Amino acid sequence: MSEDSTAAVMGNIQMESGFNPDIVEGGSGIGFGLCQWSYDRRTQLFKYGTSLSHQFYFLWSELTGENLDVTGADLQWINPPSNSVTGGASFSCSIDDFIDGEGDIDFLTTAFCYCWERPAPETNHLEDRIKWAKEFYDEYATGEDPEENNPEPPEPDPEEPPTGG
Repeated sequence: MSEDSTAAVMGNIQMESGFNPDIVEGGSGIGFGLCQWSYDRRTQLFKYGTSLSHQFYFLWSELTGENLDVTGADLQWINPPSNSVTGGASFSCSIDDFIDGEGDIDFLTTAFCYCWERPAPETNHLEDRIKWAKEFYDEYATGEDPEENNPEPPEPDPEEPPTGG
């Protein structure tokens, strides 16, 4: 995945959980973990496992459709209908364009928010997600090709007992 797209994901995770893999959504208690998985997505995550490595692998599976049979996840990248999470704006981004980093960090952060995360428009805090994404990019970007010298991350150990409930 491009560095811009990685920063976009990180900005969204920072806004959702502050990178706390064990956090439970305040108020309703519905969302859980890094990405505040809710409802069916939370149930699927809990069946798979909730360790940090499980959450990252599960996110990748939901994002790309890879290894859905292993994680029990469903592909979650959608182009949302107007008003559902966009507050009336028309928005579209393909998963391939997102992975390849087609667009600037503002666009990619918005794409991840609208097409994968999908919070309510009145509580999406999009400006903060973008601010965090830019900060992560500035801190961690190297300018290297993501496919060079970056092996595939290992799959979580299936023998590791799932955590969560």
